[in-house]
Amino acid sequence: MRRPRVSPLARRIAADRGIDLSRLTGTGEGGTITRADVEHAAAEAAQRDAERAAPSAAEQARAESTEFNARSGRRGQSFHGQGGYLNAVFSARFTSENQITKAQMKKNLDLFEATNSRYPSSQEEYFQAIIVDGGVSLPELNPGEEYWYDVENHQLMVRTPTGEGEALGPP
Repeated sequence: MRRPRVSPLARRIAADRGIDLSRLTGTGEGGTITRADVEHAAAEAAQRDAERAAPSAAEQARAESTEFNARSGRRGQSFHGQGGYLNAVFSARFTSENQITKAQMKKNLDLFEATNSRYPSSQEEYFQAIIVDGGVSLPELNPGEEYWYDVENHQLMVRTPTGEGEALGPP
C-alpha cells in the first residue's frame, strides 16, 4: 500500500492534533492530503468526542439552572439552544470543568479530614482550607446566587434567589 501524499503543513497539524493520516483521503492535487482535510478530520473527531461526553438532557437542564456555569455562566447560557457543534463542545467543556472542580474539592476535603480528624466547622474555614489554600477555582455564578457550605453534609452548595440549594461539592 502506498503512503498518501501529505503537505508539510497538513503533516504538522495532524501531528499536533493526533490525527492518523492513513485514515484520510486527500482532496488536494493528485489526492494530496491538505490542511483543510486534516482540519476537517480534527473537527469531526472533536464533535464525536463532545457528543460522547455531552450530558443527558436532565444533566443539561440542571447545569443550566444552577449547578455549574463554569467560569462564564452567561456565555455558557448564550450558546444554549443553538444546538449543533458549538453547543456540544461548550457542554462538554463545562461538564469537564465542573467534574475537575468537584474532584479538587473532594481531594482537599479528604485531606483536611485526614489531617485534622474532622471536617471544616464553618463556611469561613471551608473556604480558606478547601477553596483558597487548595487552589480551587470556583465557577462564576449567576446574579443573586451564592456559595454556602453545608456543615452537616460537608458540601459546598449553590443557593439560588428562591432560597433553594443545590450541591456543587462532594457529598
